[in-house]
Amino acid sequence: MCQTWRDEIDELCEFSVELDDRKPFWKRLLHLRIKSCTILSFLELPPFGVGTTCLKHPNLIRDLKILTPRITGYNLFYFLSDCSASLRRLALQLNFPLLGTSFQTPLNEFDFRNLTHFEIIVSTHPPRNPETDGTEFHEFRRQSCETLFTQLMLNPIQRLTHLKIELQLLATTEVSKYTGLVLTFIQLHWQTLVALDMELIQGNHGIPTFGVLQPSDPYLEDLDFKALDKVNKLRSLRIVSSSLIGINLWLQLLQNQRRLEFCEVDVLAQNSQFVQTVVHNGNFETLKFLEISDLPIWNSEGEPEPFDLTVLQPCVHLKKLVLDRNVGNRRQYDCAELLNLHLLPGSLHELALNYFNVLSIDLLEFTGSEAGQNLQNLTLTQCGKLGPYGITGTVLEAVIALQSILFIEISVMNFSDPEERLKLNSILAAHGYGEDHAYFQLSKFTSLILGLQQEHQQNEYGYTPDEFDEHTPED
Repeated sequence: MCQTWRDEIDELCEFSVELDDRKPFWKRLLHLRIKSCTILSFLELPPFGVGTTCLKHPNLIRDLKILTPRITGYNLFYFLSDCSASLRRLALQLNFPLLGTSFQTPLNEFDFRNLTHFEIIVSTHPPRNPETDGTEFHEFRRQSCETLFTQLMLNPIQRLTHLKIELQLLATTEVSKYTGLVLTFIQLHWQTLVALDMELIQGNHGIPTFGVLQPSDPYLEDLDFKALDKVNKLRSLRIVSSSLIGINLWLQLLQNQRRLEFCEVDVLAQNSQFVQTVVHNGNFETLKFLEISDLPIWNSEGEPEPFDLTVLQPCVHLKKLVLDRNVGNRRQYDCAELLNLHLLPGSLHELALNYFNVLSIDLLEFTGSEAGQNLQNLTLTQCGKLGPYGITGTVLEAVIALQSILFIEISVMNFSDPEERLKLNSILAAHGYGEDHAYFQLSKFTSLILGLQQEHQQNEYGYTPDEFDEHTPED
């Protein structure tokens, strides 16, 4: 194909490209009519020189992803300068290799007039193999990171509907500042924001800090969050944090919502009562997915306070429920930690319960409920293996017999009763497991597909290939 013809085709088409300056001919991509661009590496000088546009058609780009440390501050600045006004979606990563430079125009003055989806990842961690540049330079880069992030959080984006933020913060002292910036940004967009995904990982491994007393934070207490009450139109909310700093503000934001469809949180300091408040705020009419991690099952005095699932009964559109117990005081209480499973709404299709003591009799009662009969996917992790708790042979038999069930995953089971142990081992053997095997998985969907495939292979006389040799149709 001649070059002229190739240029004409490029001029008429719109492309999705991956920009990587380690590959040959990468500069040619910048001349294309790019609609979507993912930058993998952009350390080289742009072909038109520093201070010029990076793209030939910057007004066409709609989707930009820069989730790599392999880009210079100058290239990031000029790339965003080119296409900020045309972007609909932007995913951006700020971390050490990128930082140490200041932009000619502050990011809060960039024109993101058409941006609806914004994702930003910030990491203040130094590289795993840091150069010998000293602590002072690392601190300078960390401050630069804060400056760039602050500028972005002060930019009112008039059409923003979806916001996703991930904060990977090394020091506890950084948490309050970044949390305050995020909440300020959320307040700015109370009229348009419908989806928020906020994840905060503090320290080297993001180990949950619940149960660890942290002092009140003077910085957050001095900020004005009165407008946070206006943020009440979210359809999707995800808050995952390994820090207690700012927890009351996140709980306030959750409690403000009235029309949630998707909700995933791990910041609950209370259980049933708070969830009931959130549900009865109006979310029971819309909620379809609910995941609560790190759920406490004790009160402020340290006494056991089981989670009562009655609070979710009004959620008549709930399709998926995931509950993970708080890691603290696990197995300390010899009591049921979940109550009234059978009162879950009949709309439920997927259920996962992890690390709670659940009475075997309650599990059995659940299989006979409307929710149990409509359930398609069930995951039970460490719900008890002794005494009256967990999966016995009778319970497993009832679960397998559920009329709508397609997938079952259970770990561990209760072999403590001799009769129930015999029944469990009989079921396990029938599904190819060894005696007293602690883990069980069954996918009826796979069995269904195999059955359909076999049915499809039947010839016109209604026999499977295996049967065909044994039957001869009449002429």
